[in-house]
Amino acid sequence: MNSKKENRNKLIISIGIIVGILVLFYVIYSVLGKITGGAVSVGNEASDEFAKCLSDKDVKMYGAYWCPHCVNNKGMFGNGGKILVDLKIYIECDAGGENPQPDVCSEKGVEGYPTWEINNKLYSGEMSLDKIAELSGCSLE
Repeated sequence: MNSKKENRNKLIISIGIIVGILVLFYVIYSVLGKITGGAVSVGNEASDEFAKCLSDKDVKMYGAYWCPHCVNNKGMFGNGGKILVDLKIYIECDAGGENPQPDVCSEKGVEGYPTWEINNKLYSGEMSLDKIAELSGCSLE
C-alpha cells in the first residue's frame, strides 16, 4: 500500500517539475522578447528595401505582442521588427499592446496571429520570408 502511495507522490512531483520547467522557459522567452524588442531568434534578416516594398504594396501583418509566432515573424526583419512598425506594416491587435488597433483587426476579420494581408487576401500563421516575397511580388535581394 505504501509503495502505491510513494509511486503516486513521485508522479505528482515529476509532473510538477515538468510544469515548472515549462513555465520557466515561457518566462525567459517573454523577458528576452521584451529586452530585445521581440527579436529572440537568429537567422537571415530581410532588407529594409524588402520591407519598403511591402509597405508600398500595402502589406499588413496583424499580430499581438504576446504571440510567439508574431515575435518570430517580426524578428526576421531585424531590430525586433521595428521597421514593420515604422512603415505601418505591423498592426497591434491586442488592446494591451503598444499603439493598439483592435478595431482595425476586427474589421478585417482577423481571428488568429499573425495574420498577413497581402493583395487584399488574408493568410493566417507564421510565414517565411520566401513565402511573403512570393505572395507580395517583392524581391528579397
